[in-house]
Amino acid sequence: MAARRITVVRVPGSHEVPWAAQALASGGRRDCVIGLGVLIGGDTSHHEMVGTSVSHALQRVALARARPSSTV
Repeated sequence: MAARRITVVRVPGSHEVPWAAQALASGGRRDCVIGLGVLIGGDTSHHEMVGTSVSHALQRVALARARPSSTV
């Protein structure tokens, strides 16, 4: 795939990834949307809760927009 066909959108945090995915899936023709984020584990399970929340939100975007979606 040519690099010019890839759109990169940066967001301030992991919770904004589903919002950006929805915006991309809603506007224009896209074959797929890939959400990429980094969660750093610490002494609490906060990173697991954020990861679960974001994964579920991305799945809802994929189902609502009928576009494949994945998290990496």
